[in-house]
Amino acid sequence: MESSDHQALASVVSAEVRAALHTLPEEQRQVMALAYLGGYTQAEVAKLTGVPLGTVKSRTFAAIRRLRGTLGNLWAGETTGVER
Repeated sequence: MESSDHQALASVVSAEVRAALHTLPEEQRQVMALAYLGGYTQAEVAKLTGVPLGTVKSRTFAAIRRLRGTLGNLWAGETTGVER
């Protein structure tokens, strides 16, 4: 795959991931942003948000499960609207 093709595909994937994140409830989006984009541990997320650690873990699990369903086609190596 040429570099420009790879960049175009990466752009499409990034857009789909951003769109999928916006479908999450705010509480789930917050823990995902802090943990995966901010690099915080779940314990740190709990301290930062004032939410019990168990709740942070539950929200993370629920968000990942929901994102798997939404982004399943990407994980299978396919993207919406992009031909191979």
